[in-house]
Amino acid sequence: MARLNPSSINTIRMITFLTHPHSIKTDVEPVLLDFAGVRAGRAGSCSDNLSNGGFMIEVDHEAGYLKRGRYAPEHGGAFVDEHPDSKFPFVGFQIPYWEEAIELCFRTAMALPSVRSVGWDVAITDDGPLIIEGNCPWAPRLPQGYGTGFLNPERRARLEDAGATLPAPHLPP
Repeated sequence: MARLNPSSINTIRMITFLTHPHSIKTDVEPVLLDFAGVRAGRAGSCSDNLSNGGFMIEVDHEAGYLKRGRYAPEHGGAFVDEHPDSKFPFVGFQIPYWEEAIELCFRTAMALPSVRSVGWDVAITDDGPLIIEGNCPWAPRLPQGYGTGFLNPERRARLEDAGATLPAPHLPP
């Protein structure tokens, strides 16, 4: 992950939902990974926060490879396919220890059954993933602005399956 920017950790925000924690269904996964995005810092900065000029890179959360990045709206909202400082072309880059990171977040989420959804900040170390912190509430602007958003039918169905209450699928006329 240091190939993105060696001066910051470049954490992965992984948003999980407990799916029907009291259900006796055996065909339902107990935890859903709904969104993953890497926060990339800028050269010389130890912070990967979007508010400090960093940007978010969407992750294909099933396969663990990087997609396009995007700056926060307050920094112009531009899309990027390579790091502006390191020039690392990150689209298609496979996150090391991806499956292990998912497993770590799922195990930790199941250990906190009273918390339905958490935004985990995960660092990838040489020895594997490490949870930096869990955020509850987490920032809904991340999947909305840096992913596919909440209003597409696929995500709505996944979240409703997980027990989330969502607003109407479209605005009234």
